[in-house]
Amino acid sequence: MYFVEVQFQRDEKFYRRFFAETVLYLHQYEVHDWRGVVIFPNEKIEPSFKNYEEFIESGRVRRIYLDQLPKTKPLFPQLEIFRLMIADEQETLKTVKAILSETGSKFWEILEKILVSKFSNLTREEIEKMLKLETNLMKTRYYREAREEARKEGRQEGLQEGLKQGLQEGQRQMTEEIAKRMLEENLPIELIAKTTGLSKRKVQQLRTSKSPETNDRARKKQNPSALKTRRRHS
Repeated sequence: MYFVEVQFQRDEKFYRRFFAETVLYLHQYEVHDWRGVVIFPNEKIEPSFKNYEEFIESGRVRRIYLDQLPKTKPLFPQLEIFRLMIADEQETLKTVKAILSETGSKFWEILEKILVSKFSNLTREEIEKMLKLETNLMKTRYYREAREEARKEGRQEGLQEGLKQGLQEGQRQMTEEIAKRMLEENLPIELIAKTTGLSKRKVQQLRTSKSPETNDRARKKQNPSALKTRRRHS
């Protein structure tokens, strides 16, 4: 079982979250043989892994720095896309053309977002001309829909801000889901708050907002006979 995460922004709580999610999964599904892979653009982005040295030194977690990968041999398109984030403008254009040549429009949605971010002073039309995209790509359904959507949304800043908010909301929901699962395991609120980074008050709110069925399961783990008796009397 491999746990893979790509981290392009410095986050001092990254390793705490990464190992908390990993260990919780191992506990729930009884996985015995596992490895972790973390991909950073460079070593400067990587935060301290203090208190987690045992995982790192055991060899179970491999850290990869994209700027240290050899450039003499092309990677699979999916990995080449990651490397685009640290490439200069000339190398970016060359790599995007190679990916498009090999995969067609399969990864165009991701590639376009990267290009818009890296060439923020250019419009989509200017980027297209610079890449000299093939006519077949221009005729794809996704391409037409993406162009129409871009016209409706307006400025590129709005798109980037929307992506940022979406990522933040997704991370918040994931953290709360982890906390809910830990509550189902009947773990102490203090431990859940420390592991997830949520406040004790927020964890308490999540506990009170759980469904009646979930609360019954938690009480049953604590005192199954008492719960059974209470239901019979009711």
